[in-house]
Amino acid sequence: MMMWGKWRIYDKKEFDRGEAKPPPRIIISWSRQNSTRNNNNTTNKNKIDKNNTTSSIQKTVKDVRNDSRVRLILITPAQVAVQFNGPILHFTMSDPSKHKSIAQLGPDALKSTFDIESVRKRLHRRGKMKLADLLLDQTFVAGIGNKYKSEILFLRKLWPFKIANNLSQSEEQQLLEEIPRVLKIGYVSAGRTRPQQQEEASNKWEFRHWVFRRGGHPCWICGTKIVIDRQSSSRVTFWCPKCQPGK
Repeated sequence: MMMWGKWRIYDKKEFDRGEAKPPPRIIISWSRQNSTRNNNNTTNKNKIDKNNTTSSIQKTVKDVRNDSRVRLILITPAQVAVQFNGPILHFTMSDPSKHKSIAQLGPDALKSTFDIESVRKRLHRRGKMKLADLLLDQTFVAGIGNKYKSEILFLRKLWPFKIANNLSQSEEQQLLEEIPRVLKIGYVSAGRTRPQQQEEASNKWEFRHWVFRRGGHPCWICGTKIVIDRQSSSRVTFWCPKCQPGK
């Protein structure tokens, strides 16, 4: 989906002196010490699996100007903006906010001026959509990805495949309030949507979220196995059949 890359902003004088440090770079290496493969022999297969090794090292570059990940540098008298690993960069001499792909985006859920009433009107205009598809429609609200879709609907105990027009007034209001709340939690928590419990030392994926990528694992609330649904909407959906009952 080409959804990668990052920006960093540096002080211009720091940049010119070569003191602007880029973000850490983790390099994953993989090696197979035993190249013999025999799928019919369990013993040999186990030996191969044990000999497949991965390791990660952190490569340090002290001067951002020497970082091979840099794709674009914007220099102003006071600051320097550096873009890393951008897969596609578009340039324009006109106002980019008027570009069709940007102009048609819905409200930004992380914006302090997020207007629930305007989003409500957008919801009503898309009333025939399933909730799982509605939340991924970037013309409805910009910024809700597949992870947050599943997490938001779980926290509001809404069946993901419910038609938007069938929401009660209270369900509709709670959903609209939950969207910016959950996205802000994720933003300040490095993507985590479920609070870390005191007894959980691990930061593994299955502990970080309520339902997302937890298919087959017990629901944190009721213990029912989380379902993975790949057929009922445009993207894979994770949900709890007991906490989010359908028809």
